[in-house]
Amino acid sequence: MFLVPAGRCTSHITALQRDQYVDTMFGKVFIVTTTPDFTGSPTNAMRENAPQFLAMTSPGPHIIILAVEPSSSTESDNYDGMVEPFKDVFDKNIHEHFAVVLDEKQDALIPHNFDNSPVCKRLVQKGRLLYFEKQKRHRLVTNILQIVQEIRKETTEPYFSNYFYRKTEEILKQKRLEQYDNQLDKVRQHEVEIASLKAKLSFFGTTARYYQGFKYQRISNPTFRHQ
Repeated sequence: MFLVPAGRCTSHITALQRDQYVDTMFGKVFIVTTTPDFTGSPTNAMRENAPQFLAMTSPGPHIIILAVEPSSSTESDNYDGMVEPFKDVFDKNIHEHFAVVLDEKQDALIPHNFDNSPVCKRLVQKGRLLYFEKQKRHRLVTNILQIVQEIRKETTEPYFSNYFYRKTEEILKQKRLEQYDNQLDKVRQHEVEIASLKAKLSFFGTTARYYQGFKYQRISNPTFRHQ
């Protein structure tokens, strides 16, 4: 899952962050990557952060959620600016994995809010609209999972992927193998050290038993004299 915040409601987020949530109610583990607001130069910011994006979301996001805070002014904003950097940096087909989330229900204002955002408007018309309402988290998660299923049916893919994600996955797998090899070398070294320690303990144990037997023999046989 990939959450793309925008607007004043997420201004406190200043860097990419990746979190894992275990949902016992649904029996699922959610991986959420949250981005800062890229207002100003979103494409450049996306390009600069692309390697980190790819690593955090590999092998690919199931859904990309645009967190929108509609303006209270009479002139609607262009929220498609959040979509373009993804299309420019990753792939034009990535928009098929987008959904829009509003902080609270504003049904009457929705047509006005997206007048200048044709991509977001199409998402809303397709039912790719979520509401983050307090005390209704269960409904939000249910709707997200439903949209993910719809995306899978439309794209016939379990998640979004492209050349960059496939290369990233290859690199990550190679790094995991290297880490495994390093850990295996450490385990082998520990095994050698443990075997050496066991040999020393065995030697000391044999020596101790020898001297104990020797002492017992001298006590039980007073005529015994050590040559």
